[in-house]
Amino acid sequence: MAKIPQLLAEYLSPLPPKRERVQALRKFIVAQYPEAQFSSKYKIPTYKYGGGVSVARQKHYVSQCICARKYIQPYIEVEAHPDVKFGTGCLYFRGSDAIREKDLILLLQPAFGSGEPGSAIGG
Repeated sequence: MAKIPQLLAEYLSPLPPKRERVQALRKFIVAQYPEAQFSSKYKIPTYKYGGGVSVARQKHYVSQCICARKYIQPYIEVEAHPDVKFGTGCLYFRGSDAIREKDLILLLQPAFGSGEPGSAIGG
């Protein structure tokens, strides 16, 4: 079985323009929930800690998927990012979109259940 760094390297290698954004989202999740378990079940980086959160590259954006609209709704409603694109349970960050870490915590807390973040990194 491949190790986590190898799986991540394979996933990130074809993404030069989006690599930094995927890495930033991934590092943010791990910083907030260091005990979250990594998985690549669907060939995308996914973190589980009660619930689950995935970070994926797409052709024109990077997505953070929670798989439930109720979890992304607080992020959508924050006035700081009125132009954010979203689907049923995913946020879509285009190259010019700001990713506000303090608002992402609004997603992680309910998505990971009642677990509190381990360490705030600001934003």
